Amino acid sequence: MVRKSNPHRRPRSRREIVIDPSALVGDDAFAGCETDLERKFLWQLRVAGLPEPTPQYRLKEYRRSPYDFGWEDHRLVVELQGGVWMRKSGHNTGNGITRDCRKLNRTTMAGWKQFNFTTNMVDSGEALDIMIKFFEKENKNNGNNGSK
Repeated sequence: MVRKSNPHRRPRSRREIVIDPSALVGDDAFAGCETDLERKFLWQLRVAGLPEPTPQYRLKEYRRSPYDFGWEDHRLVVELQGGVWMRKSGHNTGNGITRDCRKLNRTTMAGWKQFNFTTNMVDSGEALDIMIKFFEKENKNNGNNGSK
């Protein structure tokens, strides 16, 4: 028997954070998110109690193309790579890979950190685990006790 996830029930573990993104469409709480993958990732961050990101964040140093999420206080951006298994997706063609490399290089040159996650990484909880570890390390380094 397959149990459907309840998007309003707090998960018992990080691995259990799963949601049907169609339940999030049209919700003002997810304004700025352009894809189901972005809504799912934001929902996971919120359930885990992590700091709230800015969707479609643009670096002051380079405003041309937005990042899926940004945390200015932490100088961190996240790019979600949906469609990596699709033919001729924006992330798996020669031009797409080159564009993504240039964007990562600009981020690094501006002194920011960037995480890149695929759909599988979000779905499996791997992306959330990395974000939790990042913010735990940031809080420890800054002497903060809370996650927000």
